[in-house]
Amino acid sequence: MATTGLLGLAESYQRTARRIGPLLGHKALDEDLQLFVRSHGELQSQNRHFWQAYRSVGLALAFFLAGILGISILLGKSSFFLYMAGLSAGIAVLGVAGAIWGLQGLRAARQCQKKAEKDADLLDAQPDYSEEEPPHSTTAPAKIRSTSSRKRTSSHIRALDRRRLASNR
Repeated sequence: MATTGLLGLAESYQRTARRIGPLLGHKALDEDLQLFVRSHGELQSQNRHFWQAYRSVGLALAFFLAGILGISILLGKSSFFLYMAGLSAGIAVLGVAGAIWGLQGLRAARQCQKKAEKDADLLDAQPDYSEEEPPHSTTAPAKIRSTSSRKRTSSHIRALDRRRLASNR
């Protein structure tokens, strides 16, 4: 269950971080906009911070599971009472140590994910960045003239329209 939760957290963060990258290049960023990430460099820094925190959580979980496995192997040939007492004590000690180590990383990873979601939502709401148009020249462009030698008169066009209307009826 913990592994599934961690995978969901990582997937959600990656999806949000991938959304932020293109938005940083296409959206107009106001100075009063409260973003945690304003550039691609800051996004990379936040990605590193997230993955360090995520790695911390994963190592804490692996430490706990490896400790329980080690205790189970060491006490495997002992009496049932000693096995249960040793396993219970191991779970308590390793659980507290793993929780202290892992919950700090989990909190940091979740904060990174919340910041990324907030930034993505704020950037989505911003208007697209538009470059200023170059000033128009004061000289008017040359007029475009038709190169077709074939000219139709308005009476010819009206006659074609009458034929089409008659054939559609």
